[in-house]
Amino acid sequence: KEVHMLEQKCQQLVTEINQRAPVLPPQIIPKNWMSFLPSVFTEENPSYLEKVEQCKPNNCSVCNTPDQYLNFKPIWVINFKRKSYMLSGANYLCEKCTELVDLEDFLLGNVEDKEECVAHFAIVNNIEQESFATKSLVQETYTMAYSAKILAGYLPSVKIELSNKKKLANLDLDEIFAFLFPEQARSNGTNSTPKTRKRRKRSKSKPKRNTRKKV
Repeated sequence: KEVHMLEQKCQQLVTEINQRAPVLPPQIIPKNWMSFLPSVFTEENPSYLEKVEQCKPNNCSVCNTPDQYLNFKPIWVINFKRKSYMLSGANYLCEKCTELVDLEDFLLGNVEDKEECVAHFAIVNNIEQESFATKSLVQETYTMAYSAKILAGYLPSVKIELSNKKKLANLDLDEIFAFLFPEQARSNGTNSTPKTRKRRKRSKSKPKRNTRKKV
């Protein structure tokens, strides 16, 4: 019962966070998430790093600001009902949007200009800008997100999966790449569905004809 109540509380927090910041909420990211997809996002696999770079647009995926130094950021969605962190996609973000999704950096004040950050939060999430009310709303939203992250650590077990409910551990890199960048995967001829061996159809044995002549 305690675990169930914890899940409900956490899910309520996440729901309210998404209502406050429907476009760009602070990301509740699982610990050591890089270890789940190391070959996609690191130089351990240069060919995939090159593909990720090829997908990089000229403008920020969220606010459309032109920027040649966009940061690749996975989109993680926490689902307490399923006890899972879901990787739902990926964005390329400008510096301002990057500061908004980095939960702990924002709370610790590791941003260049917090006032500017708050204003950008209001713009991308379509919130009316009223200095005191907006700042209070933003601070509350990030505090809630941090609470959800801490509470998530008390869950007995958490699955890491894609938003289509496929576990990352069961997928190869081609499938993950095709999920994150479907258009790029199609142009490269990457198939997002796992290959399966075709089973041979068993031929039904026909009944033997009676070749004996009637006397």
